[in-house]
Amino acid sequence: MREGQMRCKDVEHLLLDYSAEDLGKDKLEEIQQHISCCASCACLEDDLRKIRFHLQKMQPQIPSVELLERTRKLCHARLNVPSIPKYIWAALAALLVLTGVLMLPLAKEFMQGKALSFPLVSALILMIQNLAMLFFAPVLIQRFRLRKKNALNGFLSSGPHQA
Repeated sequence: MREGQMRCKDVEHLLLDYSAEDLGKDKLEEIQQHISCCASCACLEDDLRKIRFHLQKMQPQIPSVELLERTRKLCHARLNVPSIPKYIWAALAALLVLTGVLMLPLAKEFMQGKALSFPLVSALILMIQNLAMLFFAPVLIQRFRLRKKNALNGFLSSGPHQA
């Protein structure tokens, strides 16, 4: 193999992009040169071209509306994940607004380029904490509910009647 010539492994990794012509001109030429000299890669490229051709000829299979609806209902029934109550979202939004209101005077101090005072640093930490809580609270609530539900299901399914 000459210096700068592509190896089969390199060509295999780039072959999908090559067949879709998603590579730069230099890479395309390098791969073409390698394929012209390597029977294995040429065969692989030919197979890929045939597969792409046949896939393009295929008509997409669209499931019926009834099947989609049954699948959706089955997934919801199996997951049975309770949604987060609206009062939780309202409380989180109120906390965010309150944090913003409390930060307004401190934001002016920060924007004036003054040295960071203890109240400013404390408020910034509080705001970051509240934002993190706002972001993660719904996820944590969902996990807690699922864990609680799974623990209850495990307790019920392994009751004394199965001992």
